[in-house]
Amino acid sequence: MKENRRSSSILPVSHAIASTATSLIIYWHFRSLPCALISWITGFFLDIDHVVDYYANHDFTLSYKDIYRASVETNYKKIYLVLHSDELVLAVWGCIVIFSPGIFWTSAAIGFTQHMLFDHITNPVKQPLGYFLLYRIRKHFDTDSLVNKAELEKRRMSLRFP
Repeated sequence: MKENRRSSSILPVSHAIASTATSLIIYWHFRSLPCALISWITGFFLDIDHVVDYYANHDFTLSYKDIYRASVETNYKKIYLVLHSDELVLAVWGCIVIFSPGIFWTSAAIGFTQHMLFDHITNPVKQPLGYFLLYRIRKHFDTDSLVNKAELEKRRMSLRFP
């Protein structure tokens, strides 16, 4: 039986849908459009660090297609993704608990956390520890040590990249 999913990873449209659902819940809970927008922006745009990784591994381009493809295929020798860090999630929530900065910060943290949760569930990391920045440092940010290449090949085939 042929699998009918586009990819084993969460694509931008999926992050948009997850961020929208989360933001609707935040709007319902806080009755605040700014909180919902902050959550959506944080949840969707966290992937900006993929662009940084692209430029750390490839020549400069403004081609969205090239950057997107390299990101989906994790076509990097080194994978940094500094915003995709479980330590950062823990630090943000720790600051919220300690300093109680308000609902805007809480909304941003919720958007950040839901993004990370979906990435944990869907992306082909070799170890769950792969989302810890300290683990990636220990592995010298080596993509081969961090990413499941068999899953990446399935992703490439399901997206019909040549």
